[in-house]
Amino acid sequence: MTTELKPLQNELASRSHRGITFIAAATLYWFGVGCAGAALSPSSAFMASIWGTGILFPTSIVLARLFRIDIFYKNQLTPLGIWANVFQLFFFPVLFVAAKANVYYPPVFMGVLAGAHFVFYHWLYQSRTYLVLAIAMTLSSYILGFLYPGNTYVVVGFSNAGWLLLGCLLLHHENQSTLPSPTTSHPH
Repeated sequence: MTTELKPLQNELASRSHRGITFIAAATLYWFGVGCAGAALSPSSAFMASIWGTGILFPTSIVLARLFRIDIFYKNQLTPLGIWANVFQLFFFPVLFVAAKANVYYPPVFMGVLAGAHFVFYHWLYQSRTYLVLAIAMTLSSYILGFLYPGNTYVVVGFSNAGWLLLGCLLLHHENQSTLPSPTTSHPH
């Protein structure tokens, strides 16, 4: 098969709106982590943050349907995006080990790991926003975890929610200004 990569990336970015519904869902998730940190004990906030990851995919589906975005669009690059998300499941044991060492570590680890995985989406969608998110979330999670070691759920949670909200705005701008129109009709 000899298909050029750039058209496939553009097609996937256009149809999926560069994954903006996942970033919106992650914004809500991290806001929830911040709220859990403010309202619950650290161990309860940890469990809420673990169980809360279960809302990301369903929330993204709801948002995609609401805004008529085809997050299930398939081309030859789609499996790569799926695998990049599936591999995040391997992070969970790391989070439990981190929590056992110090219950305040998991938000830092989650922020760094989530930020780092955005590098792949920078390439997949040819999106500067994902590179900004990768750098901002990784660095701020490290720095805030170091500066506020006893309040990471609140500080890292709300910080990452803020970065991701900015990411939604930047992705919306990218989608409005740079995406080519899809060449085929898109199912509603």
